[in-house]
Amino acid sequence: MFHIIGHLIFGLIVGLVARLLIPGADHMGLLMTCLLGIGGAWVGGQLGRILGWYEAGHPAGFVMAVLGAILLLFLYHAATRGPQAHTMREPLGSWQVVGMNANTPWGGTNSVQRPVWRC
Repeated sequence: MFHIIGHLIFGLIVGLVARLLIPGADHMGLLMTCLLGIGGAWVGGQLGRILGWYEAGHPAGFVMAVLGAILLLFLYHAATRGPQAHTMREPLGSWQVVGMNANTPWGGTNSVQRPVWRC
């Protein structure tokens, strides 16, 4: 029982550290942060075994757990945010018509309306 509680606390700490190191708004609660840390420790352990730093059955260290959680957090950001819409901006100082000015002294339905220019 205490073994499970220890994993949850370790996962929460690792998840919090990973979220502090990666900028941006993460809309995660404590449970998701804890799962992020536990998953990051697993990913970090697998990476450490692939690189030959850990033997089979040895747990990942704190640094590798945080690196694994950062990797998972990066994948989470890529999956949830999707492609950002890029808008074309006009160069500074260019003029464009943004609307028609109906508040002219000669206003009315048959009057000439002047465009409103924005810089």
